[in-house]
Amino acid sequence: MAAYLGWHIRCHNGQDKTGILSRESCQHLHQPANRAVHGSYGYGLICVNRSWAGGDGLACWHSGSNNLNQYIMWMGFGIKKAFAVFTNQKNDNTFKMLDRAVYGLVQQASSQPEAQKQCKVPSSYIC
Repeated sequence: MAAYLGWHIRCHNGQDKTGILSRESCQHLHQPANRAVHGSYGYGLICVNRSWAGGDGLACWHSGSNNLNQYIMWMGFGIKKAFAVFTNQKNDNTFKMLDRAVYGLVQQASSQPEAQKQCKVPSSYIC
């Protein structure tokens, strides 16, 4: 998963050398498919503006479960970093636990003090 997220970061920023997708195609994946219908959702990701993401503020996230495991990931394209947390269990508290863990990783990596101040309470939308 780390390699896949790294590829997304590199491709979005025009630094991918595999030629799998053009930079333009990759950036298209990181935008809502149709805002009028799906809001911020498109192509398996929810993409929003977050100050901690650097650059133009674009951050994309995804969460999922197969009812046995739970996973949350965020990508900040301006800071060229991705954050992923997962567990091999799924219950009523798992999402909140993982959300707090990914929130901590984002805060630790954030070079923007205002982003750290704004994020006092973790949420599934990482401030």
